[in-house]
Amino acid sequence: MCKLQTAVHILRSKLPYVWTGCPRRSAGRPCAPNAPATGYAAHRQQPTAPLGIACSCSKTLRMADLQHLSFPYDWIAPAKDDAHELVERGRHLSDGFATWFAKDEFRYVKPLPNGMDLYLNDRLSLAFLHDFPHGLDYDTAFDRMQAKYRRRCERLLDLVRASKRVLVVVLDRPDQKVRTEPENGRLALRKLSAAFPGVRFDLVLLQLEKGRDWRKPRVTDYGLGLTALGFDYANPDPSAPAYEPDFRKTAAVLRKRYAVRDYRT
Repeated sequence: MCKLQTAVHILRSKLPYVWTGCPRRSAGRPCAPNAPATGYAAHRQQPTAPLGIACSCSKTLRMADLQHLSFPYDWIAPAKDDAHELVERGRHLSDGFATWFAKDEFRYVKPLPNGMDLYLNDRLSLAFLHDFPHGLDYDTAFDRMQAKYRRRCERLLDLVRASKRVLVVVLDRPDQKVRTEPENGRLALRKLSAAFPGVRFDLVLLQLEKGRDWRKPRVTDYGLGLTALGFDYANPDPSAPAYEPDFRKTAAVLRKRYAVRDYRT
């Protein structure tokens, strides 16, 4: 389960066609020039992708109508508490996922209730909860997973390279013990800006602030493109997992603040 939820909002550049929503591109084939966009891309023309980590962030973006394709950080989680997770994710994206993982780096842990086996990558401190079907031999499962993540990594890199502006959204988990520090946000922004000099990066940090109305979040501008939004997004449902935010609130804040803007220039 994820300690830190992070997302990237990829903002459309002046391209002859929209990358997201193109079925040929989604299938791994080049899009035709002027290929029509579909769904949200056709309406807002703001392609989006989560930078991770794990399901809460991706689910928030999907509920906010800001994600329609799969990307590498959708369903993986940190293996342990680490204050520098955001910096590491920025590094992975910056180096094009060149040193992300290898076949001999995974360690079996246990079967999961979702029909998958839990594997850890200790070097990257990442937990893979949705990629190794129980009962399937490791070699076959890894080959399938590697092909899937290669597609997702290239899709994310394509979107970043094709963008004029990128908004990184970081969502601290409600029960998170190690909170995301603004300085780590600055370090991640510096890495991304150095790797993609033609792209403007901004980072928004969603911080849990008990008792603050989500309709009136605290807004703190740290400069250099880094902004924090503080509000109470703890899940009121006592049966919900402790790590799960109130998706209605997190999605509504993102939808209201970013979905109606035009970042095409």
